[in-house]
Amino acid sequence: MIERATPKTVHLALFESEPFDVVGRLVPRFENGVWSFTEQLFDTPFQKAYEDDFSLSDYLDFLSRPRRAVLLFLDVDGTCLGRARVRANWNKYAFLEDIAVRAFARKRGVGAALFQAVCAWAKEEGLCGVTLETQDVNLCACRFYQKMGMALGCADTFLYANFPETKSELALFWYLRF
Repeated sequence: MIERATPKTVHLALFESEPFDVVGRLVPRFENGVWSFTEQLFDTPFQKAYEDDFSLSDYLDFLSRPRRAVLLFLDVDGTCLGRARVRANWNKYAFLEDIAVRAFARKRGVGAALFQAVCAWAKEEGLCGVTLETQDVNLCACRFYQKMGMALGCADTFLYANFPETKSELALFWYLRF
C-alpha cells in the first residue's frame, strides 16, 4: 500500500539505505543529438551503499515546503518497505530526489509501485514528467529506470569530481515525459 507521509508518519521513512549490487556500468554516448548507451559488466561485482543524510528534521522541513511529497510503501503490518522523496522542480518536472527499497523487499514490485505513485503525484501537480539522477555504476537502477519508461537525457562528468571515492563515476540524468 502506498501512503503519502505526513509529519506524524514521516518517521517511517527513516530506514538505513542498504547495499545494492554493482554489476557493471552504463556507458552513455551522445551522437547526432541522441543519447544511447551500452552496458559494461564488471568481472567482479561488488556491493555499494550510500550514506543516509536525511534526518527526521530534514524530512519535516521537506514536508513543510509546497509541492513536495514523501511516499511510503507499507506492508499490511505497517512496516515501511520503501520510500520516495519528490518535489516540483523549476523546469516543470517532478524531481525524484530519492527512491529506496529495503533489501529484503527488492524485486517484489515495491520500486515500481513507488515510481508509479511518483508519476501520479507529478500529474496531480500539473508537471510534465519525472526526472532523477543516478550514477553510471548503479546499472541495476539504470535498468529499472529504463524499464519504467525513462530516457537518458544527460551525462555529467563533474558532479562527483570532488569526491575521491566517486570521482570516476558519471552522473546520469533520466527523464520521463507524460
